[in-house]
Amino acid sequence: SSILGWFRYHKDVMSAQLQDENDATIMSAFKSIPDAKWDGVAESLRTNSGVATIDFLPSAICGMHASCFETARRGLDAAKSDCFEDIKKIGPNDDSAHATGYHCAGTDSTDGSSMSRYNLYREGFVFSDGELFDVEIQGVEEGGQQQYTHMFQSDMQKLFASMHDAVATNVLRAVARNLGCQDRDWFANKLGPTEQSSQWHVKRYVCPTATADDDMSHHEKNACKEYRKEEKGNEDIEWLPVHTDPSLISIVLHDLPGKREGAMGLQYQIPDPSIPSENGLNLRSQKKVWVDVPWHGHAVATVFVGSVLSYITGHFYPGAKHRVVYSLPTTDEERDRVAATLFVRPRGDRMLRVPPSPLLLATEGTRSPVKIRNTTFDAWLARVSRNYMKGRRKNESKHHVQS
Repeated sequence: SSILGWFRYHKDVMSAQLQDENDATIMSAFKSIPDAKWDGVAESLRTNSGVATIDFLPSAICGMHASCFETARRGLDAAKSDCFEDIKKIGPNDDSAHATGYHCAGTDSTDGSSMSRYNLYREGFVFSDGELFDVEIQGVEEGGQQQYTHMFQSDMQKLFASMHDAVATNVLRAVARNLGCQDRDWFANKLGPTEQSSQWHVKRYVCPTATADDDMSHHEKNACKEYRKEEKGNEDIEWLPVHTDPSLISIVLHDLPGKREGAMGLQYQIPDPSIPSENGLNLRSQKKVWVDVPWHGHAVATVFVGSVLSYITGHFYPGAKHRVVYSLPTTDEERDRVAATLFVRPRGDRMLRVPPSPLLLATEGTRSPVKIRNTTFDAWLARVSRNYMKGRRKNESKHHVQS
């Protein structure tokens, strides 16, 4: 046992050293991006319904994203295989806000397959509160023996570092500047550090129009059956239902090379631009329309304002209401929609507070000072979750009566 402990210790040391080297390489690649670029992102989040597109990622980072997504896809294939039963699975009673592991797509929740209606058409890996795990991936066969690689955990760490340490950190610094805060790291210092409190995932979407003859797990077939029961002519098929993320900000990466138009069905709501303002009232806020996120690919990151940032700024930064709709793929490579999403969350024991911004605390002008309830993030999240479940049960009851 002492020898095993020695090996585990040195493995952890080497893993930490490799992580530090990866983080340094990633941060170095982002140093050439001027603050003005990030400031534009923050202004877009404020003025564009809580959404911004980052299309200036360094080329070295694009290549890293491609490599990490390839590893993630191979991990997803391994997780679906009966040969890899030791992969960490998310159980039916696990807390989805803090769960780590793999889950299937579909409505069969007896083994924790989908966790919620948001995963009806999605399978994937979830990582919470700084946790990672490894997946043994098939490599090249040598000498008649099947070889396996252990790059999964390392590559997932790289993907997290790119989204959190580089992209999210720079965006939140830009938001602090946009608000006029003196401390550029106010969000990290007062609500973080967020490395150990955030959640992120890599999800692969299941085609909702597939048939039982297709090569799918029984969970995915259940998802397709669910779609066929609810099929409604030409209406949009929601791969991912309408929602706002319970985060400060969220970062989304898509697994396709380069920079491409659209975002494979990712849409967000904006005020209807066809309705003008009248008598000083902004009537556009009374009606919303869906628009596509403009770009996606390894060279692009999409940023959403979460409900936490919207709450503590008095909606100065509006929460981004978004969804994913299914459309028939135009190319073979678009048949699989794989995306990584990071939810930057405060530490659970941190008190939510209004940023020290003259734009939020001043009494001049028409805007009143922002005031929020004195509560921790964990307490706020629990209250939001309870309200969500009440609204969901109310809607389900209304639907049952109407049907």
